[in-house]
Amino acid sequence: MKLRGAEAVSGEGARQSDSKYFHVFQNGSCYEFALNLTTVASQDGMMKHIDRDRVFSQLEKIMNTVKINAIAAPETTAEVPATPVVAGTPAQ
Repeated sequence: MKLRGAEAVSGEGARQSDSKYFHVFQNGSCYEFALNLTTVASQDGMMKHIDRDRVFSQLEKIMNTVKINAIAAPETTAEVPATPVVAGTPAQ
């Protein structure tokens, strides 16, 4: 499955949010997958640093396992009317 992606980074002060969005068009439908990592910096320095590239790498490995099952198109048949349809003016 070939996904198209976009990335967005936002945040203020000690809070940062990194998002990656993936899109694929399959079976006549558009699917979107969103991965998000939000961090808040610690004022006292007690929290460990997050390696966002490593986290996204692990999340993308999970995305590689996603499968969208193909669906068979419904079988349709058309019939020709036995008698021709004549268009006329409706009675008033």
